[in-house]
Amino acid sequence: MSVTTQWIEIDSAEGKFGAYLAIPHTGKGPGIVLIQEIFGVNEHIRSVAEQYAADGYLVIAPDLFWRSGQ
Repeated sequence: MSVTTQWIEIDSAEGKFGAYLAIPHTGKGPGIVLIQEIFGVNEHIRSVAEQYAADGYLVIAPDLFWRSGQ
């Protein structure tokens, strides 16, 4: 089944940061917060998010190390 994916911005008290969002074909479902590896929200983490979304979950993978780039 197809999933919809997109990068979104999340506002925080310390600034904005990105997160990868994978949405199942139904547009809704139980939610999962997918924690990244040390390498960031890379191709592997995105593919894991997409697989969970294909199984019916709404998945968000926030860029937890966004402050390191500043």
